[in-house]
Amino acid sequence: MELDNRTSFAGRLLRFQSAEGAPVRGAVIVKATFALESGRWVPAPEQVPIVDASLSTAFGTFHGDNFMRKDGVDLCVMGTVRPSRPRRAVEVSVAVGRRESRLVVYGDRRWVRAGGFGLLSSDPQPFEELPLCYERAYGGKTVHDYEEVVFPDNPLGRGYYLAEAEAEGQPLANIERAAEPPVRAWNDRPVVAGWGPYPCFWGLRAREAVTPDAEGLPRVSPRLNNNAHPDLILPALPDGAEVRIAGLCAAEVVYCVPRLSARFEVTAGGSVIAEPELEIDGVFVWADLDNLTVTARGLFSYPYNRGELRGARLWRGA
Repeated sequence: MELDNRTSFAGRLLRFQSAEGAPVRGAVIVKATFALESGRWVPAPEQVPIVDASLSTAFGTFHGDNFMRKDGVDLCVMGTVRPSRPRRAVEVSVAVGRRESRLVVYGDRRWVRAGGFGLLSSDPQPFEELPLCYERAYGGKTVHDYEEVVFPDNPLGRGYYLAEAEAEGQPLANIERAAEPPVRAWNDRPVVAGWGPYPCFWGLRAREAVTPDAEGLPRVSPRLNNNAHPDLILPALPDGAEVRIAGLCAAEVVYCVPRLSARFEVTAGGSVIAEPELEIDGVFVWADLDNLTVTARGLFSYPYNRGELRGARLWRGA
């Protein structure tokens, strides 16, 4: 059964059958990217594709889309901090309803020796722009006993050291969570901060989604499928939701999440046998482009009848 996609959005059909003759379970995935034109959302000329394995961006890595469901709703913001004048530090925030995440973005700093006080952070350098990427968050790689050691929660970051001598003269992370005390010592271990996509193969995601049962066997939660940083996984998305972003530029930006006007149906023998509602499970803001991507899934099942002609159709609804 092929998906007849009559929209301009990216779409994919997933199907699963546990045993021969068992009912077929499935999901349709819709990924719709919109561009802001004259204050209204219109389908973007270039649509973000359905991801098979991974999609690397300047702000983080999306893992694959080929799963039936996730936990709640992902919110990611991909953007660059551009203050109106050079600043040493800027606080940025993103909020949907009562859910808010705040970050402090510092200019470049290094660990410097200050008399008998050990290593102290230098003053931040003024900056004109800084991307909210995980390369600028806490993490990275170091060497111990001649072996490379990777910080599992963020292998790409900066600020992770295992010895004071190694840290001297080296950079601190630029991005920290505003809700936590700022880093004071070279061996502080802050939680990785960010708003971009956080892949399933890094530590924060793995620890919250894979837990052992009583026999020590791994128990996997649908949360492993989420793309957002754990701080930005919403329990649900209210109707008419607004994404409010402050600090990326001089003025606050408010994005009203567009309505996904798409419908889906499965037919068999000329009759509709499933018409699931498409539920939004991801909102991804491309702030530098004034673009926004919405993902949605519709779950369905139908009895398997050998030789029966079936079809699946996705189209723009009212």
